[in-house]
Amino acid sequence: MNLQSKMINFQVEEGGICTISLRLPINSLRLQEKFYDELSSWMEVFKKKENVKGILLKLSPHDPILPFLFYQELFQLSSKNAKQKIKSFHNVIMEWNRWNIPKIALAYGNLGSHCLEWALWCDYIWGPSEEGVVFVFPELKLGLPPFLGGITRLTHKIGLAHTVDFFLASQPVDIEKAHEIGLVDHIQPLGTLEEQARHFLLQLIQKPTKKGKAYSPPPRRSTSWLCRYFARRRLRKIGQIHYKTNPGLQKALESAYKISSSKKLEYGLSLEMKAFLELMDYEIAQNWFHLHFQAEQILHQKMQAPLSRFFSQKPIGVLGAGNMGIYLAYTLAMKDYPVRLKDVNHQALGMGLKQIHSLMQRHYSDWTLNKKFALLSPTTH
Repeated sequence: MNLQSKMINFQVEEGGICTISLRLPINSLRLQEKFYDELSSWMEVFKKKENVKGILLKLSPHDPILPFLFYQELFQLSSKNAKQKIKSFHNVIMEWNRWNIPKIALAYGNLGSHCLEWALWCDYIWGPSEEGVVFVFPELKLGLPPFLGGITRLTHKIGLAHTVDFFLASQPVDIEKAHEIGLVDHIQPLGTLEEQARHFLLQLIQKPTKKGKAYSPPPRRSTSWLCRYFARRRLRKIGQIHYKTNPGLQKALESAYKISSSKKLEYGLSLEMKAFLELMDYEIAQNWFHLHFQAEQILHQKMQAPLSRFFSQKPIGVLGAGNMGIYLAYTLAMKDYPVRLKDVNHQALGMGLKQIHSLMQRHYSDWTLNKKFALLSPTTH
């Protein structure tokens, strides 16, 4: 069976391997809608096919434009439409995750977080060993989150310390480094990459399992209960404007809107931030918002064309979803709360906070951190 278009190609081959080639259209909201509508309908077909026993996902970015263009357009939709778009994409992703069969992603070329998002849904990521292949996260320098919360799966894949390095440094990671830290499970010369991945997938398919037992994916890295809580909430709460039903959270948000010079944007506030705020008291939340929006306003003033035109209605956040979650987790761990993050690399987090502090001091001579967020020394623990 073979289904194909310009953006998607499904093909079930001998042995039950379903090869999926995705040319991800990340430069247009209209193409995004078409892509996910198409993908959703095809998944309905393939999930009924009993002969699909394994997936080989081939990722090729259609255009290396930052996904923040998609975010910007999405946030400008009406609340009802935006909610529906997010829900539609969420349903596609969840259906993909329900396929309890072995999945291998082949990471070709230079991939941004949009492509990595798909790769992280697979059990294994393979890449070519040739020089010049890198993973790039340029949007993180702007404080923007990776597409649909890839930080959670990235943390499970490579651990919190390396995730911090990605989100605070935002440096390109070559294939050798990616393999060293565990982001890429296996590297192979380009000429034999697909052949060897296919052979490995067949071995997984043919591997005997105990009677009645489904395929068991490889174990993920151990993380704290807070990280697991964050992962569950991230999927369950996506697309919901849940602060309307939470008086304490609503109060904190209203305070933030008074501080911020930007318009009230329901979807502009990261979902990670909302989830973590429910674990915090109002005073800390208020101080955090003050810090966050100060940073946004400063960077917004410093931005030069052409990027600034994409953010004419709201400022850029230096402390975006990924940084925010890590920063709040660090703060909770340092403040003698009942929440404890056993797996936190405090030295890496401390250095990350110093980087943020230095960045803000360069842009704003009077920049000071609130005393509740002044725990910058990597030797604290």
